[in-house]
Amino acid sequence: KQWYQRRVAITAGMINSYDSLSPDDRRDIPHDKILILAAELREKGNENYKKAPKVAYNSYMKAVRILEGHSPANEEEEIQLQGEKVKTLLNLSQSCLDHGRTNDCRRYAGEAAELLNNEAIKNVFKLGKAHYIIHKSYVKEQKLGPAKRALEEAVRHVPDDKTIRDAFVRLEKAQERENALEKNMMEQMGENLGWRS
Repeated sequence: KQWYQRRVAITAGMINSYDSLSPDDRRDIPHDKILILAAELREKGNENYKKAPKVAYNSYMKAVRILEGHSPANEEEEIQLQGEKVKTLLNLSQSCLDHGRTNDCRRYAGEAAELLNNEAIKNVFKLGKAHYIIHKSYVKEQKLGPAKRALEEAVRHVPDDKTIRDAFVRLEKAQERENALEKNMMEQMGENLGWRS
């Protein structure tokens, strides 16, 4: 418990001192410290996800901004930076989805998917997760066509994931119901207009 409290105090100090630094001073922060700071902010977001969603969102956003403001010195550092950014973007997109910010959700999940398409950090499970989050955002808005395309992309990357397969079955059933309602409505309109005898 004391170790955790000390870690939180150190992290809070790092975050506060980062905010007070000039852009030139921020560029001088060593790569490993940037990764630690971003990971700690992501963890802070995770810890506050349920009880303080705004704090979680702000923590994820700050971590992304810190990562975007850092210039890696070589390819290895770039891969590490992108790996941390993907984790944070996926958490951020899920947070946006849960709080009705579907456009932001798709934007951040899309950014994560773009980074995951980079061969150096290929992770098909996370790529499938990014597309699944995009799918859920469209379902929330009842846009079944784009939802199906996003889910098909998720299935393409992670065909054995039960959550994604179950979502695909639910989506197919929802589309069948929507098609049946549309057909019924067209038949009733036709009868009302005398198209049928």
